[in-house]
Amino acid sequence: MTRLFSTNALRNLAIVSAVSLFAGCTTSTTEVEVPASATKPGVTRTGEIYLLRGLANVFSTGMDGIGSKMKAKGLNVKLSNHTAWKSIANDIIRRSKVREGVSYPIVIMGHSFGAGASAKMATYLGQNGIEVSYVAAFDPSHTHYVGANILKVSNFYVSGQDGAASHNVILKGPGFQGQLENINVGKDPQYRVNHFNVEKNPKIHTKVINTTYGLTQSLQ
Repeated sequence: MTRLFSTNALRNLAIVSAVSLFAGCTTSTTEVEVPASATKPGVTRTGEIYLLRGLANVFSTGMDGIGSKMKAKGLNVKLSNHTAWKSIANDIIRRSKVREGVSYPIVIMGHSFGAGASAKMATYLGQNGIEVSYVAAFDPSHTHYVGANILKVSNFYVSGQDGAASHNVILKGPGFQGQLENINVGKDPQYRVNHFNVEKNPKIHTKVINTTYGLTQSLQ
């Protein structure tokens, strides 16, 4: 019987085929999958931003303004009442474990009762292994604590009477190793705010929106 290929030729052919197959597999596995949460119409940046209104959504209309400005920049924003914080957090935890995925960074902001809820939500997510990149609170109604896996917290609060201890600050809780700042905007003349309009101040808007935008990346 006539041998069509030599042993060396067959060996070389097998090597070339294996290399080609490996190269094809390598190319397919390097494709980056974008989480479903980041594929909404108008969203051009990574991340999930959650805005929490206060009591009955009556005095927190400034959160709507922040949301509109963020959406104009291509950010993925969800606006809710403070009472929804745990169901939102549980959905994030669920998606972190399945193919649907989560688009990082996670940012949470809230006013009044929503400010307290933002601290609770961030701490709850951290306890479940979800990193929260930024929390912005606008004058919470009570003192709150933040825990592990939270990178930065900014609390824009309005202090009480001179000499009185502030009850609306945010403090470090167990495991917190991030950056925490309590900014008394009630006594700062550049802001001129009170509890009912602190979340509407354009200078504060600019600060928190720029911080958030700087944490995200382009999807394009």
